[in-house]
Amino acid sequence: GPRAMAPAPLLAAACLACTLAMFGTGLSDLRQMLATQSVENIQFLPFLATDANNLGWLGYGCLKRDPTLVAVNAVGAALNTLCVLVYLRYSPHKVGPVLGRGVAVRAPYRGPHNNGSHHGHGGRHDQGTLRRSP
Repeated sequence: GPRAMAPAPLLAAACLACTLAMFGTGLSDLRQMLATQSVENIQFLPFLATDANNLGWLGYGCLKRDPTLVAVNAVGAALNTLCVLVYLRYSPHKVGPVLGRGVAVRAPYRGPHNNGSHHGHGGRHDQGTLRRSP
């Protein structure tokens, strides 16, 4: 009779292999960054985009309670996050200003009264920089 579909563990293994193979393409970039302690001729966007993709699918897998999606994308997200962190470590000039703004926006909000004073922060309230996810 006709062959049955591949069992889930086999499919999960195939997906994991593809994820690792895709990461393998960035492995030489990772090795180069670590060896030279530089990001010369290395593109940041593919690392970031792939990491965001993995994190998105990881979240979806968690919502759907799908162990295959979770396992495959947890590995992919971990490996790509490593690449992103190594890139940021050796790239203070290319990404530093952007990160600096991001960190400033995410600084803890202490409320409109600094140490009980109504003055001292130029009359500005930083509430506009805080965003709540829907």
